[in-house]
Amino acid sequence: MGALISTIGTRYIVSNLNRAFSPPRIGNLRNDPPIGDPAGNGQTIAQYFNPAQGHNLLWLSQNMKHRHSQRPNNETFLPEDTTRSPHAEQRWIYFLTAANPNVLTAANHTAIRNLIWKGLTDLDATGALKYNRIEFDAIDDQTDGGGHAGQNVLWSDEVDDHKITYLRIVLVTPPIYPNNSGVVIAGLPALDPQPGPG
Repeated sequence: MGALISTIGTRYIVSNLNRAFSPPRIGNLRNDPPIGDPAGNGQTIAQYFNPAQGHNLLWLSQNMKHRHSQRPNNETFLPEDTTRSPHAEQRWIYFLTAANPNVLTAANHTAIRNLIWKGLTDLDATGALKYNRIEFDAIDDQTDGGGHAGQNVLWSDEVDDHKITYLRIVLVTPPIYPNNSGVVIAGLPALDPQPGPG
């Protein structure tokens, strides 16, 4: 998200994540093992988000597969259609790769993963699953709110117009250099053409 802030690619990645964690797909995540089950024990996709498993978002994006995904290899957290923003997926993977400069911090990999685990498993006072879905957003900000460049992960319980509770996760991050003005960042593809104003 942060590598793509304020771009068509960002909106596309966020939209895809919102689809991945919406009904009925969130039910698949909670109840079904991934295709190829890396752990080999039949655990559900949701269980891979358990903090005890220690997986980061890049690993989860590349290894969690479900038949509901329309991708050729069924990765459920990567874009299903790359025609509208051909470089969005490459920029997203770049952003999730800890070895790259100015990308998602290790602490925020953990924070987002833990919040997804919360959204998949928390129960309400009656013992039912608390959240109907998880929704994501990203905000481009030059500072962390305290006047320092950095990233924050914000979250809140939200209730929609139908009185259904969902979890909202927002990444606030300064942008990385967009690599569209002649500055080369190894491994970072150029921004896709952006729509004009209006």
